[in-house]
Amino acid sequence: MVAQTIVGQVKRQMLPYGLHVFSIKTIRRGTSRNSYLVHAKEGKFVLRLYPLAKKNDVQRQITLLRQLNERKKIAILPIHPRVLKLRGQVGYVYQFIEGVHFHEAKIQRKLYAFGRLIGLFSKATRRILPPEKSNKWILDNIKDSQQTIRYLKQKNDSFSRTLADLMENAIALLEREYDGTLFRTQLIHGDLHMDNVLYDAKNKKAIIIDAELNREIAACEVMVILSYLVTQSTKKNKIIFNEVLKGYE
Repeated sequence: MVAQTIVGQVKRQMLPYGLHVFSIKTIRRGTSRNSYLVHAKEGKFVLRLYPLAKKNDVQRQITLLRQLNERKKIAILPIHPRVLKLRGQVGYVYQFIEGVHFHEAKIQRKLYAFGRLIGLFSKATRRILPPEKSNKWILDNIKDSQQTIRYLKQKNDSFSRTLADLMENAIALLEREYDGTLFRTQLIHGDLHMDNVLYDAKNKKAIIIDAELNREIAACEVMVILSYLVTQSTKKNKIIFNEVLKGYE
């Protein structure tokens, strides 16, 4: 049940954008549980809410998503330029997308089409922030891992100690073998798979959802895609990878 105070705040903040909201319901799917279905006179919309501490991050996402969609709508599009403030939370609203997850879509050469969509997405993000070469992603991960190791060592159980030892060994191996190579970085989605793309068969349009854009190693985008599609068959994997990469290129 959505608190009436939030409903009232959403109603007031959406009026300047021409939306006459009459109800909000929790969307009970996904892992984050921070999405709400907004019913308005003008149609259906989705409200995403985050803790107040993430205000600057959410504002950055709104700005990036609006820039991403300037030439062609390829991902969710917040309908307002400024972050919404709702009773200790912040968020944004975008139009609800009628469709099915991409893996359910009935289209020809689906793998090629999916790769092409990701390629278009990557091309669009490169226009927003030009690619750079960096190893910051690796250094940040080492720092985060060290923090996790300290936390695990405080726990008095064998599993935590074993996990901490494994992580320490992994960091030692990386620091010994890593030669300081810089990798191409750019804005990426970071979790692009077929369940994060909705396909509208009526209009033959695919829209990327759950986008939280961050500058990361560019190759990670493709690696995530392939990790979700990989099978136990080398022969099948060659076909899958070739189709996806042909579309991506």
